[in-house]
Amino acid sequence: MNREHDGAADSRRGVFLATAGLIVVTLGVCCFPSKERSEASRETTPLPPALSPILDQIPPNSCRVRATIIAIDATLADASPTDPCARFPCTASVGIDSVLGYGSSFPRALASGDTISVRFQHTLAPSRSAIPDMRPELPGLHAGSRFIADVDGGGAAMKRATGGFTVRTYAVRD
Repeated sequence: MNREHDGAADSRRGVFLATAGLIVVTLGVCCFPSKERSEASRETTPLPPALSPILDQIPPNSCRVRATIIAIDATLADASPTDPCARFPCTASVGIDSVLGYGSSFPRALASGDTISVRFQHTLAPSRSAIPDMRPELPGLHAGSRFIADVDGGGAAMKRATGGFTVRTYAVRD
């Protein structure tokens, strides 16, 4: 009888080990991408150089978009003469071409076809003209320019002052 009991225990142990082994193999195949899949995903989702410091993560209160400048508001800010927005336009109407993702706490949903007013923190002029020491350099934007950027949703004070959306950096796209 003791022998039958040991045989049953050995059988259960074998089934347990086989099941555990199957689970480990399945997790290994599913959770760790193959080299080919990793390389393929890197090739299909390149980030523009201006956004490379933030990699794939979208900061809180931000929305990554592909967008087009529709019109530039030529009104200059009534600020100190050292503020670049007192010398160059900083606000534009921006058409959303596509939404690439959201960071946590972004205040509202944006969709393709939306038009929003955006304040460009470093102006719409090329940075070599507006802020010569700025790195990385920004090429500047004009009506019709297409770009990728993280749009900051801002707080209540920013919404009252600028309409609520700010872009700090961007990458021009074709």
